[in-house]
Amino acid sequence: MLAKEAESLLPCRMPPAVEATPAMPPPKFTYDLSSDDPSSALRQDGIESSFIRKLQDLKYDYHPDITNRATLEQNFREKSRSPQAP
Repeated sequence: MLAKEAESLLPCRMPPAVEATPAMPPPKFTYDLSSDDPSSALRQDGIESSFIRKLQDLKYDYHPDITNRATLEQNFREKSRSPQAP
């Protein structure tokens, strides 16, 4: 009986790797790497600019005046106020 208990404590075998695992398709969106720095690293401002352009392509409005949480909340309050009756 000890042999059977010992077998149950042995690590289980992992199944063999699947040979026909499909690769991920290439991304549909690429980042613009046009900068003076020839390095392959993406700069934060380049990533942000690409992201903003992508959102604009999706018909989102860009508000350059909203630069922090306070201005975002102020804009939200102004847009969400119900019109007051005259």
